[in-house]
Amino acid sequence: MTSTTTNDPLLTPQQAAEYLQVNERWVYDKIQAKVLPHSRVGKFIRLRRSDLDAYVESMRVEAVPTSGPMIRTSPGLRAAALKGSAASAAAAGRRAAKSTEKPPAHGR
Repeated sequence: MTSTTTNDPLLTPQQAAEYLQVNERWVYDKIQAKVLPHSRVGKFIRLRRSDLDAYVESMRVEAVPTSGPMIRTSPGLRAAALKGSAASAAAAGRRAAKSTEKPPAHGR
């Protein structure tokens, strides 16, 4: 029989919450949903640190490599990216034309 206290300590839900840097209520919710493996010692709940590590690893999201710099498409950044290009000149021309147009006269 191996000792779990030295290699794989049992943690209380409060200690598990501190270890995972989450709220204690989150730990109890995951225990109730049977997402986190746990043991009951009498009326007390205990969690193995290795089970917490395995849970964290199972939730890991791997980064997706990109082939180049990420380009955002918000209007301000798009305008900056187009600055100096033909598209920028065309857009500037359209803006200038709109600003000089008179609004249509309403019927009187």
